[in-house]
Amino acid sequence: MNKFFRFMLCAGLALLATLAIAAPPPRTINYQGFLTTSTGVPVNGNQVLTFRLYDALTAGNLLWSDTQLSVPVTNGVFNTVLGQGAPQTPFPPALIFDQQYFLTVAVNSDPEMSPRQPLQMVPYAHRALVADSVSPTATIAVAQVIGSVPGPQGPVGPAGPMGTTGPMGAPGATGPSGPAGPQGPQGVQGVAGPVGPGVAPWVVVSGPSQQAASNTSYIVTGATLTAFTLPPAPAVGDVVKVTSQGSGGFTLVPNTGQTISGIANLTPITWTPRESSRRWYSVASSADGIKLVAAVNTGQLYTSTDSGVNWSPRDSARNWTGVASSADGTKLAAVVYGDQIYTSTDSGVSWSARDNVRNWTSVASSADGIKLVAAVNGGQLYTSTDS
Repeated sequence: MNKFFRFMLCAGLALLATLAIAAPPPRTINYQGFLTTSTGVPVNGNQVLTFRLYDALTAGNLLWSDTQLSVPVTNGVFNTVLGQGAPQTPFPPALIFDQQYFLTVAVNSDPEMSPRQPLQMVPYAHRALVADSVSPTATIAVAQVIGSVPGPQGPVGPAGPMGTTGPMGAPGATGPSGPAGPQGPQGVQGVAGPVGPGVAPWVVVSGPSQQAASNTSYIVTGATLTAFTLPPAPAVGDVVKVTSQGSGGFTLVPNTGQTISGIANLTPITWTPRESSRRWYSVASSADGIKLVAAVNTGQLYTSTDSGVNWSPRDSARNWTGVASSADGTKLAAVVYGDQIYTSTDSGVSWSARDNVRNWTSVASSADGIKLVAAVNGGQLYTSTDS
């Protein structure tokens, strides 16, 4: 089983970098992941997860490992804590987080996933535990000082520009019930429900021929043409659905006494991969499909003027969450979560910041690009009549 993980190391260790604390902080790391099958279906149920820490991206030394026998996974999402005590394995005292470490995950009997994930800044706050052991009355001899001792601190300089918004942390412990807050962000898609009346279940077909059954759907995955023979005695209102994911496509063959009308041909629809693997988040097109704009979350905007054959990076790396285009592809709009709205009147070559910093999640445009509407997570809708 192939899996895909998206994880975040939570901010629960952030206070470890402050020396003035009343008690040692816990030596644990919150971990959140997203698990799917090799076909992209989110996993559900308890899973056996094995975590390991190494001191190198490849090879290197194994510093710590822990196997958690029953981690709940719901719609692909799971949360756990690394380094806890029994029945889990705590981090050894010698593991003081004073260098780059790399984390791996293995699911059930599968091998470790690769590449290894480098730990980021917050887990290294474990290093602050070393400073806790220094006596408040300790002194340093002059001969132990290397280099010059800095003079008095100068005045505080002007504030620098706002940095990019960091990743969302894992949810904390549930507090007491307060007043109803704003609506949260949309969650991950749930698993498909049971098949209802009149809805056909999906069957995967890869061979050259298939006898179709009433009220059944088929997904064609083969590299050669698949011929579907219609049911011999269907009832009025019965449904047969066929779609192709393979390169071979399919054709329909009527059964005895049947005819098919209204279909000229069934040419397979194919997709061509473009650009590179990135965190693509939103895409918009001109009316003729020639000019395209796409957004990468925590990356840049990309535009194309040849129906997606070639792409050009635009503006800066931001938490882009939505894009919109006028019918001619000249006027574009894009929104950033935790930042501003940006507009362009030259097909994305240059961009201008608009409105205020908000948690923008989506934007739409009229055909002429003059009227815009944008949505704020936990806020209101905003409209514009001047591009």
